Amino acid sequence: MIKDKNILFLMKKKQTSYYEMLISAIVEFGLPKSVHYIHYDSNSDCKKINDEIEECILKNNINIFISLSYYFINPDLLFRMQETVYRIRIDGDDGLIFNFYSKWYAQLFDLNITQSLFNKKKYNQLSYNSITYVGNISNKNTYTQFNYEKIFDNDVTFIGYAPEKSQRIKYINFLKDNGVNIKIFGENKSTKKLSIKEKYNCYAKSKINLNFSTIKINYDLLEHREIIKKEPDIEKKTIVTGRIFEVLSVGGFLLTEYTPTLEYFFEIGVDLDVFYNERDLIKKINFYLENDEARIERRSSAHWFCR
Repeated sequence: MIKDKNILFLMKKKQTSYYEMLISAIVEFGLPKSVHYIHYDSNSDCKKINDEIEECILKNNINIFISLSYYFINPDLLFRMQETVYRIRIDGDDGLIFNFYSKWYAQLFDLNITQSLFNKKKYNQLSYNSITYVGNISNKNTYTQFNYEKIFDNDVTFIGYAPEKSQRIKYINFLKDNGVNIKIFGENKSTKKLSIKEKYNCYAKSKINLNFSTIKINYDLLEHREIIKKEPDIEKKTIVTGRIFEVLSVGGFLLTEYTPTLEYFFEIGVDLDVFYNERDLIKKINFYLENDEARIERRSSAHWFCR
């Protein structure tokens, strides 16, 4: 559907590997005629961004408009482009913003791509076109390495965002307090941010890759504090994250916080393992650090499925 088309991406200036790899794969495998980008951040002038979208569509004869993450696009603009432009919305934070943003904007897009199987069902109930995507779309530059040598640099690794006060940092501090040698990389102020190549190499060469399914809340962001006020239970929600597929795609062993619908994609205890609380987490980390074969068997199982 993208081949020989003129496409426009609306995207944040600060990108994550999730969106970077997705965009690269769409361009590489979709083979569009031309690609255009409009970037925004929290300081962007909303009217100016909307004017830029409309100008780019008219000037470049855009066939497909792809909105990544969420932004307040003029509904009238989306409505007016429906006859000539195919509108796609992709959001990795759908579980966080569904009630106050996604379910309203979804009706203005031809296709909504969500990470949440629950939200997909909600979209379909509202008669909105939706598909679920949580996997890892790799391009030719994606570095993948299956660790056949079984040489590991780290015992336990977490790559991601763990803001203060969040459930994620509580789990991490609990592990540290119990003597677990855990290395943390990501977007936290005191941690190193890895390149895509470094990240995938780390997945392959860590004995245990830790993943949290709880929705990440940045307490420093005013918009997140407002969300918590409106939806006090938001921090209890969990989602199937794209990181699960990233780790398994290179043969990394994954221990992830349980979330419903995980069984839709994997067999728990065969492809990966899960934890339910702090006690279960420390118990399973100790088990897998002491039992190499049990850990390595699960690494091999899910690798071929994710590739």
